[in-house]
Amino acid sequence: MFERVLVAWDGSERARDAAEWSADRPATRSVVLLHVDDGVAPAPTAQDAEEAARGLRGRRPGLEVRTEVVRGDRESELARHRPDTMLVLGVAGCDAMRFPLRYGLAARLVAHAAVPVALVPSDARDRHGDVVVGSDGTAASEAAALVAASEAEDLRAPLVEIAVRHGGAVYDTRPEAIRMLQQQRSSVRRFLHRSARAGSAAPGDAVLELAVAARDAALLVLARGEGGAGREPVAHEIATRISAPMIFVKETDLPFAATA
Repeated sequence: MFERVLVAWDGSERARDAAEWSADRPATRSVVLLHVDDGVAPAPTAQDAEEAARGLRGRRPGLEVRTEVVRGDRESELARHRPDTMLVLGVAGCDAMRFPLRYGLAARLVAHAAVPVALVPSDARDRHGDVVVGSDGTAASEAAALVAASEAEDLRAPLVEIAVRHGGAVYDTRPEAIRMLQQQRSSVRRFLHRSARAGSAAPGDAVLELAVAARDAALLVLARGEGGAGREPVAHEIATRISAPMIFVKETDLPFAATA
């Protein structure tokens, strides 16, 4: 899933970490290192980008890697739709990320980009462990669960599902919500062909539960909404508390129907 990857390239170590993480994903077949020349930030040299591209090809023989430079507004260019493509951003470690993620470019792209968005914190590219997904019973959450199942299969990693309960959606008292969550889990298991380990986060402690589950994880997958980074305020809080790579998706990010 998401075989094409677009890395926001500015020549920084964070961008290099994001590019290497992208190249190491088993599902990745094509990587584009995209620099957006907005006339404000210093532009990396073409030589640096080409050297990085050669390094990725050496790291993963057979991987298609190219560089690209476009002029325009950085957020608009990164956010626009590209079929079957995932946008990958290198970001600071969780402590340094606390302010920028809440108010910066990464948060806006997670909320509004027309493609799924991955955030790769500094030094997170070589992590191994579980793939963790936060599930809240929504269609977007089911999409996140299917992406997590696919990533876990590719990585041959355990899949851990945390049932996140938000205010107004208490699943142990609402039959329709219970049915939706059960259908979601059934869909994930059919896709993965093996059972996922499940956990549950009660109202008020979803951030803590997800942070604990993802502390040593290889990847965290969360749904993203139109109004913010995933389900407010959970995804914002999670992204500032862990150092695992994160993928944020919504139902329309999938190349196929989430319930297929």
